[in-house]
Amino acid sequence: MKRLFPALAVLALVTIPLARAQKQAEASSPDDDLREVVFRYQFKAINLQAGAYFLAVDNKNPSDALLARFRDNMPVVKSVSDSRTLKKPVVTIVDKKTEQQGVLFRTGRITRTGDAKADVEGGYECGDLCDAARGTYHLVRDATGWSVQSFEAASKPAS
Repeated sequence: MKRLFPALAVLALVTIPLARAQKQAEASSPDDDLREVVFRYQFKAINLQAGAYFLAVDNKNPSDALLARFRDNMPVVKSVSDSRTLKKPVVTIVDKKTEQQGVLFRTGRITRTGDAKADVEGGYECGDLCDAARGTYHLVRDATGWSVQSFEAASKPAS
């Protein structure tokens, strides 16, 4: 037992810094930089009172590192798994715990079109309370960082 304790202590000293380094690498993900810019652009684009914003990345929960970038946002920003869709009396996206109305923001495929250009697929939806949008966000990078240059809405399928 006396020999086991020093070995465990050394193992802990090695694994804890490795775990921290991995979290820092996740926090500085170049793709998350682009997603953050798109999400913030989407937040400004929608003019709707909401109790929460829900984020989805490739139709899954965003990383903890990406969510942490929005910790001071109002309304509160949560993962897509914290939302649900009510069907009646109108289709509404709500917080599972509080039942407050929310908006679901999505990002998907990222295509880098140059050193300082990228396209990000994405959109948002809020049930019957707004017109959903989906399409491609065209981003550019300058000395101050990334920004959305334009949004190209996806064509709606014929009914």
